[in-house]
Amino acid sequence: WITPNNAYILRDGILTTTKVAGKTGSAVHLQTHFIGKDTIVGYVENIGFPFSQKPTGLSGYYRCNLKGHDTALIFVQFLHNGNTFGFEIFSFEGSDTASFKDFNFKFSDTLTYKPDSAMIGVISSNSMNSKVMADGSWLELDQLAFTGSGITQEIPDAGFESWGMYSIDNPQG
Repeated sequence: WITPNNAYILRDGILTTTKVAGKTGSAVHLQTHFIGKDTIVGYVENIGFPFSQKPTGLSGYYRCNLKGHDTALIFVQFLHNGNTFGFEIFSFEGSDTASFKDFNFKFSDTLTYKPDSAMIGVISSNSMNSKVMADGSWLELDQLAFTGSGITQEIPDAGFESWGMYSIDNPQG
């Protein structure tokens, strides 16, 4: 999983993607911030992992506080020999901050081929419709899993348990 934190902390002094207590263990917290005329969004992306089964959906747990008409998005992409042949977008909306709730999104199309890899991306606000993005909107996710008959392969670190600490040297002057 990758995040925008390195760029945002250097440029704006703000983290948009952080670790929080999850349904079990850790979860990921993604938050949108308005800074002057700029908007920075929290995101996390798994830029590709081996996957060779044909799932029919994606499940997990979430909490959110998406203000106004803002929506958080999750993208799932399946590839075979570097070519995309399955792509899904799902949205979260509203406010449900008390406890983690389960979700189970069904894919709109059945995969025609067995993929050789998959990619997942999650974003805290709908940057495709910037008019609805709201300062302070957030989404938390935990325990992502592909669903369907015979699905045994796991999404790497789908429980967001593995976090690494990095230091950034920033010269002054």
